[in-house]
Amino acid sequence: MAPRNTPPPRLDDLPDLLTVEEYAHWARRGRNRAYDDVRMGLVPSVRLGRTLRIPKAALLRFLETASAAHAEPRAVGDPLPLRRRALP
Repeated sequence: MAPRNTPPPRLDDLPDLLTVEEYAHWARRGRNRAYDDVRMGLVPSVRLGRTLRIPKAALLRFLETASAAHAEPRAVGDPLPLRRRALP
């Protein structure tokens, strides 16, 4: 894992299959929070044997759909969507 003070790599420079630690560094998340993102299904992932990998293509699709959802205008007075953490 790269030191915290180094800037994250560009999305184009990432491998096709990211480790959770690579995702955490790129997304500027902590390691445990990155694993929580995968466990809760926020970030698409695949399991290869005992390891978790995040496909870069799936991450790009996730970012496109997430940014499109935020771009939709909301009516004034509509409540903001709540983000709740799933209980174990």
